[in-house]
Amino acid sequence: MTLDGGSMKRCRLINRQWIFHREKIPGAHSVMIAVVAMAAVVTAQNPIGWASISGATTGGAGGTTVTVTNETDLVSNAKSSSAMIIKVSGKISCDRVNVASNKTIEGAASGATVAGSLVMYGKSSAPVKNVIISNLVIAPESGSFEDAISMQFADHIWVDHCDVSDKRSTLDGLCDMTHACDYITISWTKFSYPNNTTDHRFCMLISHSDDNASEDLGHLKITLHHDWWAQNVFERMPRMRFCQVHSFNNYFSAAGNNYCIGAGVQAQVRVESDYFDGVSNPHEFYDGETTAIIATNTDNQYINTTGKKDVGQGTCFTPPYSYKLDAGSSVKNMVMSGAGPFKTVAIESIPFEPAPVKTPFARPAVKAFAVTLQGSLLPVASVQGSFPYIIINSKPSVRSVVK
Repeated sequence: MTLDGGSMKRCRLINRQWIFHREKIPGAHSVMIAVVAMAAVVTAQNPIGWASISGATTGGAGGTTVTVTNETDLVSNAKSSSAMIIKVSGKISCDRVNVASNKTIEGAASGATVAGSLVMYGKSSAPVKNVIISNLVIAPESGSFEDAISMQFADHIWVDHCDVSDKRSTLDGLCDMTHACDYITISWTKFSYPNNTTDHRFCMLISHSDDNASEDLGHLKITLHHDWWAQNVFERMPRMRFCQVHSFNNYFSAAGNNYCIGAGVQAQVRVESDYFDGVSNPHEFYDGETTAIIATNTDNQYINTTGKKDVGQGTCFTPPYSYKLDAGSSVKNMVMSGAGPFKTVAIESIPFEPAPVKTPFARPAVKAFAVTLQGSLLPVASVQGSFPYIIINSKPSVRSVVK
C-alpha cells in the first residue's frame, strides 16, 4: 500500500496527534518525520463497512476498563449491562461467554486467548448491539456445541484482528451470523482448523435456513475484508442466504476445500479484489440457486484454482459506505502478514514530503525520501473514500534521499 503526501494530510485531519521522529540523513540536516500516533478511540469507533452504517460501532468506549485473567471475571463482565472495555490477559479456558451490548473484548497483549465460545444472542425485540472483539485468539478446546463466535439477533458488531479456530474433538463453525443479524464487519481475521480429519470444517454461515426469510430478509448486511481463510477450512467462506455481503481484499488458501463463497437463496454478494490461491470453486451459486446474485470486479486473483466462478443473475447491491480496494495482486502478502492478533503490515518505499513544522534547524532541500514503516493497520473513517487506514506502533527509518 502506498501513502502519498495527500493521504498523510487527510489522515492528519482525522487524527490530530502526531509522533515526530528525528533522523540524521547522511549529507543533510536532521529532519522531523511525522508518523501517525496511536488513536485507539478513533479507530474503535470507525470500522470500515456495514458496521459503520446506521449508527456507530464503538463497543465499550466510555465505560469502565477492566483486565481479566480467569473465566469467572470474563463471564461476569461480558454479560454486564454496563458499557465496558474488557482486556483479556493470557489464556482463559472457558465454555461459553455470553456477551451483552456495549462491550469491547480485546487482547491485553500478544498471546491473549479465549479458549471457548463468544456468543452474542439477543432477541428480535432486544438484540445485542455494539460489540467489538479484537486482537484475540479464539479457539474452543472443550465444552458446549457452539461456534467459536456465534451471533443471533445482533447488530453493529466488529470482529477485528483475531485468530479463530476450533480445537475440540467435535468441530463446529468458526463464525455464524443468523436470525436477523445486521451491520457487521469482520476484518483482518484468520480462520483455520487444526486438521483435516474431522467433519464439519464449515467456517461461516450467514442465515441458517432457506425457510427463514421472514426474519432474515432485509437484514444480514455484512462486510468481510482482509480476512484469511486458511488451512483445513472445507467450505462456507461464507455460505449465505437473504443477505448483502461485501467481500473484498480477502485471501483464500484453504487447499482441498469444497467451495469458498456459496451464494444461496436471495443472497447478494459483491466479490472485489479477493485472492483465491489453489482452491476449488472460488464463488458459486450454491446448488445452482437461481435467486442468488454475485458481482465481481476485474481485479480478483485466481491462482491455480479449479471449478466455478459464478457471476451475475441480477443487479447486486452497491455498498453505501466509503472503502479503498488494495490491489488484488498485493492481497496475499498483505493479509498473511497482517491478519490475526497484533499483526503488523510492512509498508515500504513510501514517497513522503515532511509536513511543515517549526524546527530549530533549517529544513533540508529534498524532494522526497523513502520511509519504511512497520506498524499495525487499523481502519478509520475514510475521507472522500481515499484513505481508510492509519498506522499505529510505527517504527520509521529513512532509507534514501531522492535529492
